[in-house]
Amino acid sequence: MLSLYQNIKIYFNALYSNSSHIYNQPKVADLEHDFERYSLIKRYPDLEQTIQSIFANKVGDVSVEAVLQKLEFKNSDEEVLKQIGFKQLKSKPEVGIILKHTDIPGWLIKKNYHSYKDQNKNNWLIKKVSAPSHHFPSWMLPPNLQQKVKKGGEIGIRAFNGFINPLRVVMLKRGRQWIKKLHLNHLKACKEYLYRLPHPDPQLPRHCRYVVFSKEENLLNQSESLKYFAMLAETRPERLKVIVHQICLFIKHTHLTDMHIDNMRFLDDETDTLVLFDGEPIGAVSEASEENVAKIFEEYDAGFYPLLGLKKLQSSIYDSFNFMQINPNSIEKMQRIFNQEINQISQEIIAERYWHRLKEKISKFSFTKSVLNSVANLITSISERIFSYFLPQAPLLHIPLIDYELDEE
Repeated sequence: MLSLYQNIKIYFNALYSNSSHIYNQPKVADLEHDFERYSLIKRYPDLEQTIQSIFANKVGDVSVEAVLQKLEFKNSDEEVLKQIGFKQLKSKPEVGIILKHTDIPGWLIKKNYHSYKDQNKNNWLIKKVSAPSHHFPSWMLPPNLQQKVKKGGEIGIRAFNGFINPLRVVMLKRGRQWIKKLHLNHLKACKEYLYRLPHPDPQLPRHCRYVVFSKEENLLNQSESLKYFAMLAETRPERLKVIVHQICLFIKHTHLTDMHIDNMRFLDDETDTLVLFDGEPIGAVSEASEENVAKIFEEYDAGFYPLLGLKKLQSSIYDSFNFMQINPNSIEKMQRIFNQEINQISQEIIAERYWHRLKEKISKFSFTKSVLNSVANLITSISERIFSYFLPQAPLLHIPLIDYELDEE
């Protein structure tokens, strides 16, 4: 829990800070229109011939390309991939596959499936992220969910499994931009790009046209990475605090929600660099072909998504460490550090969105815009002077606007 002093400090900061650029980021991605921004071949043209050759290979009448654009995965598809030299890294192929091929070293190929058959019945594959409802102000939620906050339980958001896979390249590119802008030196977002299949079936949804290529990183495995977190909590707690603060800023600015601690791993090089590799946007961003989904996402306040991502991370720590043989004191220290940083950034988000909504309501009154601006500037000036007088050690952090046209690698 934050102290009264900390809450007052956060709300004063939020009153006169300009955070609109954090929450006004694009909420719809048009992959066809912006394909060149995310294209693998544009950046690595030498890979094109090799990939086309591998994807054209067949076992019987079934090619790799045909397997990779299907809506659902079958056992026979696994045999096709194996015979053509792919190694499968994911244990639930009916949900999605992660592949490696010796002729494409240094790259992973990722594909999500849209549905699966259960007793000859098609089922949509849906991913969900949720957190206890008491973490969210009711005004962040659609009207039909606002009563749920009072009743308790979980609040979450859902997305179709197949649609979100190509969107991961959009979110991880956003993540790399924010890491650069905010100087998050302990974080690294995976480099992932889209490959458009040469012969897509026009009858299938748009997301079936693409597979994702992800640059492979030398990561600790899941267990080793969790132990590394615990080691930092025990031996270098100040370093862990910096890393966790950077994770929180990353979540706040990217709006990624499925930020389970298992979706981030340390590099195996003792540099304390944490790699974030799951960019699937469950909420916050949808594809241009999903108009109905975009409308649903817009019903939530823009601050809901980063707040959900932070609370998902917070709750995942106990779940992940519960069955590991790690000193309970180390886990408790680590949880305390995570709680402190997550609670602070969470409160910042709530305060920033609160003032934003209040300013929107005030602007609807019959005052002229110039009068409103004058009043707002006066309040800002006075509050800033008062606040800096009592808290001179806590200057505001002014974040530069992000350039969405920046074509970084």
